[in-house]
Amino acid sequence: MNSFNERGLGMQFDQYNSAMRKNCWICEKWVPVEFKVKDLEEPVFIHLEWMDYKPFYMTSDGGDEFVINTMNPPGEWKFFYTHKLE
Repeated sequence: MNSFNERGLGMQFDQYNSAMRKNCWICEKWVPVEFKVKDLEEPVFIHLEWMDYKPFYMTSDGGDEFVINTMNPPGEWKFFYTHKLE
């Protein structure tokens, strides 16, 4: 069997393999990262490029820092923080 078409799935093996890798943290070598920011007023959000810059709430560490742990793709990361959205 050379392709998934022979099994009736309607795509070549290369297409299937590529589609499966699009969200595989292990295959794509994503890394866990802890983001921290301080001296901002609550609520604090981080906006990550690979998440379409949607806001993600950062929790307080009980002091003056806000923290969030994320899984990040390899390479350079673009992000920004916002706070006190009204």
